Amino acid sequence: MIGAGLGGRVRVFDGRKLVRSRVLRRWPLLAFALIAAALTAVDLLGYGAERASDRRFAWVLALALSSLVCTAVVVLLELWRHRGAVERDRAAAIMRAQFDLSPGGVLVLDAFDEIIAINRRFREIWNIPDKVIEDGDVARGRAILADQMVDSAAFVAAGDHLRAHPGESAVYEVELKDGRTIEHRTQPFELAPGRPAGRVWYVRDITQERAAIATRLELAAIVETCSDAIISTSLDGTVVSWNSAATAVYGYTAQEAIGLHASRLVPEDKLAELDLILKRIGQGEACGRFDTVRLHKSGRRIDVSVVVSPIFDAKGRVSGGSAIIRDVTDVKRYEDDLIRAARFDSLTGLPNRASFVDALEHAVVEARRWHRRFAVLFVDLDRFKDVNDTRGHAAGDQLLQLVGQRLRQTSRDTDIVARFGGDEFAVLCHDLPDARAVGLLAQQLLDALRAPFEVGGQLVQAGASIGVATYAQDTATAEAVLSHADIALYRAKSAGRGVFRLFTEEMDREVRERVALGAELRQAIGSDQLFLVYQPQVEAKTGAVVGLEALARWRHPQRGLVPPGVFIPIAEEMGLAAPLTRWVVGEVAAQLRAWLDAGIEPPLMAVNLSGADFVDGRDVEAELSGILQAHDIAPERLEIELTESILLDRSTETGETLARLHARGFRVAIDDFGTGYSSLDYVRRFPVDRIKIDRKFVIHLDSSPADAAIIKATIGLARALGLGVIAEGVETETQRDLLAALGCRLMQGYLFFVPMDSPAITALLRQPERLRASA
Repeated sequence: MIGAGLGGRVRVFDGRKLVRSRVLRRWPLLAFALIAAALTAVDLLGYGAERASDRRFAWVLALALSSLVCTAVVVLLELWRHRGAVERDRAAAIMRAQFDLSPGGVLVLDAFDEIIAINRRFREIWNIPDKVIEDGDVARGRAILADQMVDSAAFVAAGDHLRAHPGESAVYEVELKDGRTIEHRTQPFELAPGRPAGRVWYVRDITQERAAIATRLELAAIVETCSDAIISTSLDGTVVSWNSAATAVYGYTAQEAIGLHASRLVPEDKLAELDLILKRIGQGEACGRFDTVRLHKSGRRIDVSVVVSPIFDAKGRVSGGSAIIRDVTDVKRYEDDLIRAARFDSLTGLPNRASFVDALEHAVVEARRWHRRFAVLFVDLDRFKDVNDTRGHAAGDQLLQLVGQRLRQTSRDTDIVARFGGDEFAVLCHDLPDARAVGLLAQQLLDALRAPFEVGGQLVQAGASIGVATYAQDTATAEAVLSHADIALYRAKSAGRGVFRLFTEEMDREVRERVALGAELRQAIGSDQLFLVYQPQVEAKTGAVVGLEALARWRHPQRGLVPPGVFIPIAEEMGLAAPLTRWVVGEVAAQLRAWLDAGIEPPLMAVNLSGADFVDGRDVEAELSGILQAHDIAPERLEIELTESILLDRSTETGETLARLHARGFRVAIDDFGTGYSSLDYVRRFPVDRIKIDRKFVIHLDSSPADAAIIKATIGLARALGLGVIAEGVETETQRDLLAALGCRLMQGYLFFVPMDSPAITALLRQPERLRASA
């Protein structure tokens, strides 16, 4: 249609010419009226005149009057015409301005598809140069239009249809190659009813509008599929939009929620918070992310995380608010569980060590500020390991729960009871009047724990040891109080268990001394400060040497000889037992190699191992085997001695390790037999070759029938299991004879030999008559 319009003459709309032409068409009528008026005037004036001169005068007068009347009429007409022309020009100017300032393009065609009017916006939208319109360049115009359209054929077909149906209106869109979308609206105009006189086209560039709609649809889809609830409200708090996630969070459908006031979603105790939010939104302020509580449709409270922002209209005025809400109920519950796991013991429900330390630090601050006294009690169960090993871990866990309950019941309401781990508990006692009060509390706890517990339908005796430290000095810290309580607990255990000890400065000095000695022992291992001595094991009847026990000694450069009973426990406490064991085995292997190279056949060599040698992660089998291989010593020449307590403390791990060592050829002996206070079942389960009767039973053998009975039973047990027996600590002939009478033929002690250094033992071993094979 536009192409057809470009093919005809373009008539430019001009209101002034239209008015002028209509006025000019009235001049013949005005002239005729003027002549008629003149003739009428002559006739009226000449009526009754008798003379010709009178008639001429009448004609002159008539002409004068007619001229005057015509002049007046012409003037009046000209004034009327001028005034109408001005109004018409003004109206035309307004129409042209409105026509050109229209936001859309306007094209008016007559019935012959010739352009009656076209505004500038139409030309701008279609990029039609003015010259093409003025010159009527049909080919150029068509080419311009066709080049811009993605589908020009469809556009031409639509035009053909409208020409065939001139009375129809239409709305359609045209896609241009530059990415723009042009909307066309057209309808016919009529000068007479039922007779279309032409067509008006209105076009708009709706590219941005379509993009905005697409963006809104995309945002709406995002909002609808968002996992967070998105709600918008008016300024007064009325809900105006609601996505699916909001339904999942609050339980209301969109139909139910829209129109509700936001206060219906807020619990009563949070209404003031809502008022503050609405006030800030009304002021155009956003509310950053915050955690709060909202109300579900069912009435239950839900934990949510909320971000609220104001909504602005096109003029920059606040029109409402938008909230993004995330249901964090499960997250809060998980966080609470994590906090509880981090602050409380999962088995007993008591505060854990971290929580206890925080409370202790707070107690220190309060004590300094108000000069108060408090105490810390470390509680350690005495026979928890027995319950765990004999009744299983489930019974052990139940015992720990019962202990925690009993400690809580026995303590005061203001005290804090915590589980530190394993079978260790701690009690923080506030506002103690004096040390006597904490002593009474400690004794009450001991008495409470001494009473039997019902575990798995059976009564179990536990008992405990307690270390007590009080805060009464401004210089003390939480770490110091804990350390003092730990030192006091160690002293309580050393005193025989089942008691409590209050920390003293003397204990602190002893601990400092032990720490210093441990540091010096660390430096001594591997140096010439340590050396070995060997104590022979003999057959009592013949005095023949059947074995040697290697014993470590420490000659300190300043302290002199440090007793083994002092530095061996320190080595175990300070983590030095394993390095000390490696050093001893290395020295023993080197000594055995030296004797073999010298032609001396040494007897079985016994070496003591510590419980630290069987901790998780250490491969004792590989370590010992590697040391012996380095000196070409067979494992059968070495007997490993372990105390009964090691077997009890690490029954599973130790048993597996001993089985591997025994399979390699190492012999295994149980040292200090009879002091474990536990089941003898481990003697059957572990790969044991020999039992060593502890010297505490030998010392009073001549005066204690009970000790004699224990030794006799031990020998009988060993024979029944096919194990060897040796008694240690034999110092008198009476002890020797009584042991022999009970059936013990192998002995070790000062009655026979004191521990000797390497040269003395070498001299002894050079006497073949003193040696015989071990039994």
